[in-house]
Amino acid sequence: MVESQEAEEARARQQAAIESEAAAFGEDAPCFVAFATAFLTTATGRPLQTHGAKGLAAIARDAFDTAARRGPEEQIVSIGMPPELPGRSVIKVLQQDRPFLVDTLRLFLRRHGLQEQMILHPVMAVTRDADGVLLSVGDDGAVRESFVYVEFYPRVDEERARELESELAQVMGWVANITGDHRRMIRRVREIGASLEFASSHIEGGEDRVGKIGRFLDWLIEDHFVFMGTRVYDVRSDDGELEIVMRDGSGLGMWRDQTESRFATPQRGESIPIGLRHSLEDPRIVQIVKGWTESQIHRSGRIDRILVKELDEQGELTGFHIVAGLFTFSALRTPSSDVPLLAERLEQILESEGTPPGTHRHKALVTAFDSAPMEFLFGAEVADNAALIREIVDGEGAEEPGVVLRTDSGGRAFYAAVLLPRERYSEELRSDFRAFLREKPTIGYIDDRVSFLEEGTALLHFFCTLRKHGGAPLAEELEAEVRRLATRWEDHLADALIAEFGAAEGGGLAARYAEAFSEAMRAGMHPAEAVRDVDALESLHDTGEPQITLGVDRRDPSGRTTILRLYLRDEMLLSELLPMIDHFGIQVIDARQAPVVSQDREGAYIHA
Repeated sequence: MVESQEAEEARARQQAAIESEAAAFGEDAPCFVAFATAFLTTATGRPLQTHGAKGLAAIARDAFDTAARRGPEEQIVSIGMPPELPGRSVIKVLQQDRPFLVDTLRLFLRRHGLQEQMILHPVMAVTRDADGVLLSVGDDGAVRESFVYVEFYPRVDEERARELESELAQVMGWVANITGDHRRMIRRVREIGASLEFASSHIEGGEDRVGKIGRFLDWLIEDHFVFMGTRVYDVRSDDGELEIVMRDGSGLGMWRDQTESRFATPQRGESIPIGLRHSLEDPRIVQIVKGWTESQIHRSGRIDRILVKELDEQGELTGFHIVAGLFTFSALRTPSSDVPLLAERLEQILESEGTPPGTHRHKALVTAFDSAPMEFLFGAEVADNAALIREIVDGEGAEEPGVVLRTDSGGRAFYAAVLLPRERYSEELRSDFRAFLREKPTIGYIDDRVSFLEEGTALLHFFCTLRKHGGAPLAEELEAEVRRLATRWEDHLADALIAEFGAAEGGGLAARYAEAFSEAMRAGMHPAEAVRDVDALESLHDTGEPQITLGVDRRDPSGRTTILRLYLRDEMLLSELLPMIDHFGIQVIDARQAPVVSQDREGAYIHA
């Protein structure tokens, strides 16, 4: 009830501030009040706290001036540095409402290292006259316009602002083209399927093969792909030499501008990229790969490119379509055995393996296939898929961590499958390994997930795109890092004890002290340092006499801090211990004590 009253009072203060600003607009005051009220509908919480009612009303007044006139298809994009907002810059984007606006703008900010401080995104029903002049706000059936207002750090200079403004205007233009052409791109994909059906009698595999392709194209349309652009290219052979040219008017979405394509003019022979020549020679009708281009729309990630060949009624290659975009999160989380085209690949793999349904290996192969990244499976041959899945399944149940690494044929991406015993898996390990990959300068986008196999094996999947001219890391390097992250503290202690005392004695000490040290002690102590503690604790047990050790604090990079450790049978109050240490002229910076409980030994205390 109190919160409701506070919210009502805040709305009243906001409305009063709007009415105060409206006085300056004369006969346009009612329009301003309606606009400002709609504009600030979501400006509650932090925006109200940081700007106050008067500050938000002033922002609404500036936005009203921006929205005063807009043509039917016009986009207004501006970046400014208002003097009343020191240290900050402001983005204003006004256009017809459409999908992807806010997430694309936020992606733009992240790409340029700009920090969002406040964002307002009202969608308003506005009425304008024939010249685009704003007449009213809130009328039924009026055009819905989106106004995105963003404050960001740092404050940029005028030159940088104009550069960002130009780029953002281009990106928002792509958003308009992509959303405006969405239905046309859907129709294009359906026409691709119909064209293949027409030529099915002359295609190897006939209606069955074409039917599978058709089901895949339908699956894309069913909210599994964000269509960003399509183009059609004609393929001709002149005196045995290949020639490719973009079909006039075929560009849709972000590819509307035909002049941006290298194939706007015919390309022949060596001027055709070798990768494209290989794709056209490939017997597959549909080929899916990660492109080199990073998405600037909707979300980050390398753009997916789907090439579909165009065949005439004799089954001869006459052209090809390129469909560009991003698989949706729904698609990426779909088991690969449920994805058209991939499901048929799995059938081929299972048939070649000869494993009867219901057997453990049959189920393991399906699980491994389902958990592998869809984008990587699409980009590889069936034989490569089979080898990958077989290697994953063969690694199931191993006691030591292992890595299965594959790089796609174009060098655009790689897939690393990390297998390790389930008891060694943790979200922290997954996060640390992701951070390890992110530090690699050749790696761009990273998508990761985890699944669990029946034999108590955790299977981590890392699908990574590569930057141009950058290679994938070596499997040995990845495996070494995984083993380091997956090795428990007590395992490191055992290794250190065996290295110090030999296999027989060290192994016995490791078994005795494996669980002796508390989590707090492990967090602040390297396992190699614990070897000193074990040695002292054994001496304490053998002699019954207190033990003392001195060692350099590894946490101090200067090496000037020493750790004094006392090993006692009984607990001793720090108020009793510290004066004795001070008597020897030792300055104590920090002090703590911890009990140590080991197998077949009396309890002891470490004072450090």
